[in-house]
Amino acid sequence: LRMCLRGVERSGAAVIKLMQWASGRPDIFGSDFCRVFSRLQDDTTPHPWAHTAEVMRNAYGEDWRRRVRITRLIGSGCIGQVYEGFVSSDTPGAPEVKVAIKVRHPCVMRDIHDDLDLMRLAIAAMDRLPSSARPDALTWINPHGIVEAFAEMLQQQLDF
Repeated sequence: LRMCLRGVERSGAAVIKLMQWASGRPDIFGSDFCRVFSRLQDDTTPHPWAHTAEVMRNAYGEDWRRRVRITRLIGSGCIGQVYEGFVSSDTPGAPEVKVAIKVRHPCVMRDIHDDLDLMRLAIAAMDRLPSSARPDALTWINPHGIVEAFAEMLQQQLDF
């Protein structure tokens, strides 16, 4: 299972998000599976610090470190990671304000769109199969609707 977990982490945000859902369903996937894959909830492999520094520089300028102090990584998920930080005020003597800083993983938006396109392509290919060759489960679920609902949920999570 641990080898599968590493493969899922390398597969991209959409696959990780599906497995996050699956890790919360011991009734379907079993408790051993869920225990291993629950790591994907907030403990995925973090992106390099250099990416975070570049995002901060692009958002707040070259001197971002004068105003923002990042103290530690709180967690890393499929879309990004969250740091604990402090923001300084321009008012002399004012205390720093503790904040959470969210940074998207590199290329995550493009990767999610690519993953969703692949899912849509797979469903379109299944639609072209003769009905006798399709899995029985497809007769009572709506694969198109599932992928589009999943896409909408992912889009909302990308909005930060």
